[in-house]
Amino acid sequence: MEEHRAEVDPELLRQLDVASEDQAVGAVFSLRPAPGEPVPAPEATRERVERLLDHGRRETGGLQRYTVFPNLGSFAVQATRPFLQRLLEHEEIATATANEQPQDMLIRPVSEKKIKSPGGG
Repeated sequence: MEEHRAEVDPELLRQLDVASEDQAVGAVFSLRPAPGEPVPAPEATRERVERLLDHGRRETGGLQRYTVFPNLGSFAVQATRPFLQRLLEHEEIATATANEQPQDMLIRPVSEKKIKSPGGG
């Protein structure tokens, strides 16, 4: 059987590494879709997220808050390190990204050059 491992943002791994056991860390997870689907159906997303989070609550506690993005097949979580590490072990998780990034995510222009509009202004 093929093992499915989540693609994990290096920044999330760094944040988990430095967090204490009870310190909350924010992360955004996407669910692995079924073959042939671009993303899981909205209702399936809600059900799968609830099941994953209930499982994590029972095993580790530590869930502070979460938001489900059903049309995107993803969810955001604020939880302790053990809770997030447990989520990363589930084969249903496709990707995990740190909610807070250290660098500015804005793409800066390479050069500044004035461009005239087609109307001449």
